[in-house]
Amino acid sequence: MVERGANQTLIIGVGINLHQDLPAELAGIAGNLLAKQPSSQERQAFLCRLIRELLIESRQFDQGRFLPRYRQHMLLMNRQVEVKLGQQTISGEVTDVDDTGQLIVLEQDGRQPQRINAGEVVKIYY
Repeated sequence: MVERGANQTLIIGVGINLHQDLPAELAGIAGNLLAKQPSSQERQAFLCRLIRELLIESRQFDQGRFLPRYRQHMLLMNRQVEVKLGQQTISGEVTDVDDTGQLIVLEQDGRQPQRINAGEVVKIYY
């Protein structure tokens, strides 16, 4: 998740499992990038590369040049999801991300597509 904060700042939410033992209840919904525990040097190298790539991409964030590539790799595209917005839950199919980065969800009842700029995807149906 990336949001624009006050005074030209970016808020970036990242959750990455390089490697950890997962409890059985998370085994089907979480994963690891690596097959074995990385060394301290490998973790540091990963973090440095992640920060470098985020800095490069952040320079283009306002221009939206990242959106075509983002759409191409977006796992939610054309999937049925449930999105929690405070106390409200929206269920439908993710059809796109608009040019401002809002998730576009076509609700199951076929009404107008909803543009979602903040919330939490709580379920993805494969």
